[in-house]
Amino acid sequence: MSWCVEIDARAAPAAIGGKARSLLRLAEAGLRVPAAFAVSDRLFLALRARTPPVPRALRDASDLAALDAARAALLAALAPPDFANELDRHLDRVARGGTGARFSVRSSFAREDDGGALGAGVYESVVDVERAGVAAAIRQVLASALSPRCRPARWPTRGRTATRPSLLRQPC
Repeated sequence: MSWCVEIDARAAPAAIGGKARSLLRLAEAGLRVPAAFAVSDRLFLALRARTPPVPRALRDASDLAALDAARAALLAALAPPDFANELDRHLDRVARGGTGARFSVRSSFAREDDGGALGAGVYESVVDVERAGVAAAIRQVLASALSPRCRPARWPTRGRTATRPSLLRQPC
């Protein structure tokens, strides 16, 4: 079971998200792009598997509290046991052996850069991250999907929507 996806011609577009698809298109057009990989939406689904549901709309304070509870639960959820090792392997590849490498952890939601559903600036990105902080930055970006600024129609529920988050990781 793979949590990380190489950004290359074999990658399923839905598995790598909007920003990563754009990066792939630039590379295919012959432009130079930074080494990167995506964390698939499977990580988000695994972290959300045992967390509270999100409200369908924000009608009152109880809906905001429910959303906050879902976000807090995602941030506290245990990562799958094999995720850390796989993440380390991919970070090694994009860092190219550099000991002081810094990384950008960017959202790459499936419809984020889709012409019919632009979502620029809705989800968080974390830049200039030390290697030791990448896993925490991943959680922060994933948790941004469970914030009031994301309209309810985009909120990822437990796999029942096409707008599940993927993440793009690249060196700074």
